[in-house]
Amino acid sequence: MEKNIVARRAEKKRFKILTEDEIKNAYKYQTQNMVWTFYQEREFMETLFQNRFNYLLIIYSLFVNGFFIVNDYKNKLIILCIGGLVTALMCIIIYRAYVKLIIILRILYSLDDEHVFPVIDKEIKGMKLSSGFPVNHIIGIVIPNIMVFSFLVGIIAMVTKKWSP
Repeated sequence: MEKNIVARRAEKKRFKILTEDEIKNAYKYQTQNMVWTFYQEREFMETLFQNRFNYLLIIYSLFVNGFFIVNDYKNKLIILCIGGLVTALMCIIIYRAYVKLIIILRILYSLDDEHVFPVIDKEIKGMKLSSGFPVNHIIGIVIPNIMVFSFLVGIIAMVTKKWSP
């Protein structure tokens, strides 16, 4: 059964436009002729992704604190609306970095078996360890959507008078 799953994954195309051979050739060219490789791009995108998520946490906490500090109904509603808008815009920015990071990680996993990512992946599978859940997915999609949803719930609760100051 496990062999069938591996065979299906091998048949499934990982990339929309590029082939794995094109990616391997691009990496070979990068290492011979350029300073910037997929590994440096991964490091850059991971840092950018994490920094944007940190900014989202700060923005979210500022608006939530502002909501609880203010006592006026109208001001609370304004804070929720602006907070929801700014948080939604930050979510779009984070999602863009998330998509690029996932593409780079797919590229790195598709390189030859002697590269870092496939070697580590083999060892983890050999130890029958699993991360259990995709952390990048949680940081890039789940948490930001929960934040936006919380603002929407707050706005709806305020407008329908389910929450009053």
